[in-house]
Amino acid sequence: MARLRRRLEPVRDDRGVSLVELLVTMILLAVVSTVLVGAVVSTHGLFRKTDHEASGQTDVRTTIERLGRDVRNARSVDAGATASQLVLWIDSDSDYKKQPDEVVTWTLSAGVNGHFDVARTVDGQTTRTARLVISQLAFQYQSESGGAFLAPPLTQAQADSVRLITSDILYASDASRAEAARHTVFTERLRNVS
Repeated sequence: MARLRRRLEPVRDDRGVSLVELLVTMILLAVVSTVLVGAVVSTHGLFRKTDHEASGQTDVRTTIERLGRDVRNARSVDAGATASQLVLWIDSDSDYKKQPDEVVTWTLSAGVNGHFDVARTVDGQTTRTARLVISQLAFQYQSESGGAFLAPPLTQAQADSVRLITSDILYASDASRAEAARHTVFTERLRNVS
């Protein structure tokens, strides 16, 4: 019985851990910690980049949808429309009379790092549809599908003949990376032309 009791009692000695064992343990913990910190930082960067891409694409999609809707609903393009400024007449009350609150202007306004805000102005009220992701927004005008593009700024006769508007957008969610820029071109037809 005494023998069993001696075996179950904790061993009391002063040996502990040697200095070499302690150093090896610390080095192994440092290596494992370095690998884990690197993985966490890399994962965080990936999530941040993915989030920027998603928000940038959402802004551009919103701009394309609203711009396309305005072009489809427009009665005509306003004279003086240029390659960088689209001016539309949307006859919202269907009275065939152009009123100041029915003229919609799409432009770029200066932002930071070479990027711009897309501004939609109606009767002096400006709303922003994309913030700091678009670096170029260009418009081209055609009288007929497959026809030649009209040279801006448009005269009144040219503006009255416009039936198709092509929008060319260059955008990047990360302004610091030029190689990440994307390009989209779409054409919309004016449907409510008188």
